[in-house]
This record gives sequence, structure tokens and C-alpha cells, in this order.
Amino acid sequence: MAMTSDPQHASSAVYYDEPPTKTPPLLAVGWLAWVRENLFRTWFDTALTIGATLFVVGSVTSFLSWAIGQANWFVIIFNIRQFMIGRYEAEAEWRVQLLTLLIAFVIGFSLATWSRVSRVTMIVIAVALLVMIALPIAIEATTPLPPNFLTAGNVDVVSGSSTETPQPQLAFIGAAGTEITLQLPANLSGSDNDLAAIASFTDNAANIVRNAALNRLATAERIEELEAQLAGDLLTDSQREALTAELDGLEIPPPVTETYLVNQLPIQVRILDGASLEPLAETTLEPGGAAFSFALPADGWYVLEKNVVAEGDQTAVSLMTVTGICPLLERNLLTAAAPVTADGAVDTTATGPASGGSTRVLQYICMTNDFMTNDPRPSVEGDDVPMAIIIDNQYRGESGFSDYVRLYLAPFLERINFALVLIAIAVAVGYVASRFADRTFSPREKPRKASQRTATWLWVALPILMLVLVHGIDAGYGENRWLVGLLTIVIYGYIMSRFWSYLLRKPILMILSIALIPVIFVALIPALNVVSGILNSVLPLTDPRRWGGLLLTMLLTVAGIVVSFPFGVGLALGRRSKLPIVRTFCTLYIEFVRGVPFIAVLFFVQLLLPLVDPNLASIPGALRAMGATIVFSAAYLAENVRGGLQAVPPGQEEAAKAVGLAGWQIILFITLPQALRVVIPALVGQFISLFKDTSLVSIVGLIDLTGIAKAVVAQTEFIALNRETYIFISLLYFIFSYMMAAASRRIEASGVGLALRR
Repeated sequence: MAMTSDPQHASSAVYYDEPPTKTPPLLAVGWLAWVRENLFRTWFDTALTIGATLFVVGSVTSFLSWAIGQANWFVIIFNIRQFMIGRYEAEAEWRVQLLTLLIAFVIGFSLATWSRVSRVTMIVIAVALLVMIALPIAIEATTPLPPNFLTAGNVDVVSGSSTETPQPQLAFIGAAGTEITLQLPANLSGSDNDLAAIASFTDNAANIVRNAALNRLATAERIEELEAQLAGDLLTDSQREALTAELDGLEIPPPVTETYLVNQLPIQVRILDGASLEPLAETTLEPGGAAFSFALPADGWYVLEKNVVAEGDQTAVSLMTVTGICPLLERNLLTAAAPVTADGAVDTTATGPASGGSTRVLQYICMTNDFMTNDPRPSVEGDDVPMAIIIDNQYRGESGFSDYVRLYLAPFLERINFALVLIAIAVAVGYVASRFADRTFSPREKPRKASQRTATWLWVALPILMLVLVHGIDAGYGENRWLVGLLTIVIYGYIMSRFWSYLLRKPILMILSIALIPVIFVALIPALNVVSGILNSVLPLTDPRRWGGLLLTMLLTVAGIVVSFPFGVGLALGRRSKLPIVRTFCTLYIEFVRGVPFIAVLFFVQLLLPLVDPNLASIPGALRAMGATIVFSAAYLAENVRGGLQAVPPGQEEAAKAVGLAGWQIILFITLPQALRVVIPALVGQFISLFKDTSLVSIVGLIDLTGIAKAVVAQTEFIALNRETYIFISLLYFIFSYMMAAASRRIEASGVGLALRR
């Protein structure tokens, strides 16, 4: 709309539409603006960002190159059971599996109680599980196993100070129907570059041939470098003299392919039955000729004979590629032990004579398909035939990505996928059960009351259930029959907690309900005799000395967290008590324990405690370590809680007294909930530290996760594979520590400790 005030001189216009909005610059909004503001704001920020990026990219690239191309992850795949439960009895392994599902159920229940999981997160987890299940199937269907390079020859192979004689016979195992394919490739006879590029399983002689080719190529490359340096004018006289002396000492040997006539003569091959040594198949492999295939007729041992077909005084070495023959893992087992899986279900490190009249047998496991046999090894005239043991048939060279996924990734996922699926189902069931409990039993004004009460008591009962399942129940008046009674009391406490609000208004009833606890325990003694006998038939006692791996680590951690928490809260309250005796005792306890390192407490309970009372020596070392963990953790928890209590404004306590609340009511409903919420980060930090500090028990003779790592790298087949082993256990420590930290953030965000948000 326009209006004219003076037609002869001027006019004015009024526009009611909003002026067009100018689009902001691309670098002023969105993620580009964030990057510019936080990473490239100044020249120093830019230089720091570029330097950090180069460092991170270089480190990640270097690690992935090593992990895919050079690392030997068989040490993890074939010891996964050892890492999880140590030397725990194989016949009782189902109890650990049940315990794992129970813990997963409690986690899922608690997750729904104090937090919520978005639908997107659930979909992502489900898709990840499906991918992990499908990936091994797809890999095995599309990626073949790398071949073995086996050597046949009539001359010793030399490389430097190493000398190896090709074995004319090789014993191997296989399942019925396994197809053995043998071929004599012609490409290895052309140049040393092809020999040096071998990357697969090789026997010792083939590895010597490969190393000889590598050394020759390295010598030739070094001579070229020295000649290029000497041709320049930048060297001093002393430098030139040193390089000249080095050059004079180097000499390029003849090509390895010519020295040993590599793959230039045919090989005569026979496959024999391992028991009768009768020939099953026979052929002659020509260089570059067609492959020979043979299907094994039955499970068991076989012998591969291989000899070079030479004329006169000819000496030669031939490297043939073989598929279907796998490297073997040898294990020493007790005949009285239950059957074991390919990842080591029994103790393979035990020494000394077998107990109970049992004898030891050797078990052989194929490392690429998990086929195993206890049949005796083939022998000729009383001498064992050399076999394809992994020590002599290792993977040499830098593996490609296809070999990495086929040899390591797919077998590892196959071993853990079933357990992960069951754990995910248990978590989902716990999550749904928590939601159902709230919808069914929680009042509208407190929509999560039922699930919070149940989750709390589940965590209280969890350490008891862990000991019952892992350790078992004694049939008589044994050392752990009291666990059943204690579990009964926990159930009683859970039932009484349903009337918690009513009991708080009736202190006399509260006192009576607490006084009934010892009465119930005493009254249960006759029933415990019957119940413990029944439970012993299902849950017989296990040997705590065989507890190990992640199982022992989690037992120590859960006991240290759940059991020490009420003690820590009590010590914190006692240190603030107005009673001098209580305050002094709590202060001395806290300061003394915090002034002593954890390892000293462990040494005390393991070595010195039996000297105080010899009867205490009968307590298993694992249980004594749990007691030490509880004692040590309680002192640190007390200081964390005391800090939270001091953070609560004193005016709140004064106001509570003004309205007539008793001291215990003030603590229970006013100060303690707020104090605990304030110190949630500190408490979780203490829990994470405790989880990692459990590795110290390996020093006092217990085989936790770190102790198992030490035992694994001491095995002959996996000796010195420290990097792979400790990277794996570090990843386990990180995963569980991160889960605890994430749970603390969820609990803190939910408002626990304050007036709960509806």
C-alpha cells in the first residue's frame, strides 16, 4: 500500500510484508561452523588440528596394518574359554552360562528401571547382531582358506645360520569327505620375488626357502643403496671408507630358484591311511600341471608322502600348495575329564601325574575348521611321523584382508555369536519384565516404584546367587550352606519392602520385622539340611582354585561393589556420628585402609591371615580375595559418600528437625539420597578402578583375566604373542568400564537421589 502526502514534491510507501531473509554464509552455520570455530579458529588451532589428525591417522593406519597383516589372533580364538572362565570344571559350565544370562536379565531390568532405550538404539543393536550372525556364513561361503605350502626335496635348505631338511612324510587329520587338493605351481620357479611374496601357512623348509629369497633381495637392495651413496659427493672420507668396506663385504648369492631348482622337478605324492599306512591315493605332480584332488574316506589320521622325482645326482626343492590339510593344535588331556571344545575346555597347563588313576591322552585340533581327534598319532617302526603342528606350520608373510577375515574374524564371531544372541535375549526379557512390572504393580503417582524396588533387591541378591551358582551348595553342615539362608532372608527383605512406607510410619513394626531376621535364619536350619542336600545334587561344590578369567574378575568386582556399598555408607555415616567410639573406629578404619595399597591387603589375607588363625587357611583363596576387595573398597566408598553428605546444605537438616523428623528419617529421606546422587560420578569412578585393580590378584596366585593372559602366552603354540593377548584383555576391560560409566550417566540423568521426575 502506498500513500502520497504532497503530489507536487514527494511520496511515501508503507510495506507490510517481511523483508526477505538473507541466507547465512556456509561457514557460519551447521557443522562447518563448529569445525571452523573449534578446530581452525587461529593458526595455532589449525596447526594443532593438522598435527593431531596426522598422528591419529598414522597410528590407526599402523595398528590396522599390523592387526590385519601381521598379528596372530589364533591365540584369542583358541583360548576364548580360558579368558572367560579359566579352568572352571567343564561339567559345571552350564552354571556359568546360567549366571551370565541372569546378570544380563538384571542389567536389562535395571536399564528399563532407571532409563529408557530408544527405538533407534534397539534397531541398531538388532541389525548389528544380524550382521554378526550373517558375516561368518558369508565369509566362509565366499572366501576360501589359504593353502599350505609344503616342501618336498632331497637337499638341505640353508638361509643364514638356519638349515632345514624337507620332511618326506607329514601326518595330518581330517574329517570324512574333506577334499585334499595338491598342486605344484609354476610361478614359484621364475624369480626370487615370487618366493619372497609367499603369504600363507608354510612348513619350516618352505619358510627357509622364503627367507633365503628375502635375504637375497635385501642384499641386492642394500648394494644398490650403497652404490648410489658412494656415487655422490656428500660423504666425508671416513663415511666413504665405512660404506666401501660394507659394500666389499656384501655379495649377491645366486638366485634361490636356481640354487635349489625350485618347482622345476615333479613330485611323487601318496596319501596313506594313518592307522594301517596303506596307500589310499597316489599321483605325480608336474610343475604347472593340473591339481590333484582326493576326498578323505573317514575321520582320523592320514599321512602325506612327498618326494622329488630326480634323475641321477639332481638335487631340488619343490613347494606344492595344499588345501584341506590344516595346522594342528596339540593338547594334553585327562581321560577322566569331560569332553572339551576346540577352545580349550580343560586345564592344559596342569602338571604332574594325573589323579584318581586317570591317564593323559593327546588331543589334536585342526585350527581352521575345529575338527579334532583323540586317536593316536601315526608311527613308522615305532617313530612318530612328523605332523602338521602349528609350531612348525605357522602363517608366514603379511596376510591380506581376505585371509584375515577367513582365518580370524569368521571363527571368532562363530564362537561368540550364540552367546551374544542369548545375552541380548536375556537383556530384552529383563527390559520387558521391568516395563510390565511398572504397568501392573506401580501406582500412578510413582510409575516406576515396582521396578525400582525389584531392581534394587535383584542387585542385593546377585552376589549371593553368583556364589551359589559358581561355588555350589554343600550337602551337610558345610562352609557355604548359609548362602541358602542368606538368600532366603533377601527374599524376605524384598517381600517386606513392599510395605516399606507403612513400616516407616510404625517404628515398632520396623524393629519387629528386623528382629525376625535371626529368628527366621534359626528356624530355617532344619529346612536348610533338606534344601542343601537337594541343591547339592544339582549344584555340587566346585573347586575355587579353578576359578579364573573374566569369571573371577566379575566375581571380585560384583562382590566388591554390591557388598561393600552398604558398609561404605555405614562407615561414612559413622564418621559423622556424634558418638566418639563410633566416630573414632570409623575414622581409624578408613584412614588405615586408605593408607595401605590394595596389594598389601591381598598379601595379608592370602599369606598372613592363616598365621593369625590356622583354621582360616581352609578358606579358598578366591573367597579371601573377595573379602579383601570388600574391606578395601568400603573405605574408599565411605570417603566418597562422606563428601556427598558434606555437599548437602545444612539448612535442609535443620528444616527436617524443625518439622519433627527423627535422625534416621533425616538421613534416610533427606541427606543420603541427595548425597548419593552428588557422588555418582565418584562412586562409578571407584567401581571402575576396583574392576581394573582386580588384576592384582594374579600376583598372589589367582588366575583372573590378567593371570589367564600370562598363562596363555606361556603356551608353546602361542609363546610371545603378548601384543595380541593384552590388546584383547585391554579391550575387555574397556568395554566393561565404559558400560559402567554409561550406566552412571543414565542413572544421574534420571534424577535418582532427588525428587524423581515423572
